[in-house]
Amino acid sequence: LLPERPIRLELLFLVEVLLGLMGIIGTVNGRTAVAGFNSFDALSLLGVIAIVIVGMAIGLAIYNYQN
Repeated sequence: LLPERPIRLELLFLVEVLLGLMGIIGTVNGRTAVAGFNSFDALSLLGVIAIVIVGMAIGLAIYNYQN
């Protein structure tokens, strides 16, 4: 995507800084600002994993077809 190495490193650094700031903003006095939850929806998790696996398989098939 970005051919020059210095630009890639600068972009990576800026993304890490942004994530760090979001982490600081998301916590208040050492606690997370949002209350936690105890429920776990396994079916939704399996659905997301299935979508990721199918997407990876399609991407790999397209890559192998082009090369």
